[in-house]
Amino acid sequence: MSEEEIEKRSLHDLETILQAARKLGIKLVLIGGYAVAAYTRGYRYTKDIDLVADKTAVGRLKGLLRNLSYSIRDTEFGLAGAKQVNKGFIDLQEARQESPRSLVVG
Repeated sequence: MSEEEIEKRSLHDLETILQAARKLGIKLVLIGGYAVAAYTRGYRYTKDIDLVADKTAVGRLKGLLRNLSYSIRDTEFGLAGAKQVNKGFIDLQEARQESPRSLVVG
């Protein structure tokens, strides 16, 4: 699978994660390469999904990601995960915030 195909798959997973999180009441903030692409006109290749989540939603987020075939592990700052896509990988990083109020952006 080409890098372009992996990036498209990663973007599809991101859309799925955001839609499911909304339904489950999980507040997420997108950071990293996809956030840069969303707020600028520049293009930068990325296949990584970088998120910040409310600390109280971690269990629900883990379940959501496992349902999408991500292998998940706890880290010092949150979660790290990966999903194999043919010969490539989509990497996922999640950092935790203490309260939902700290997730308000804008």
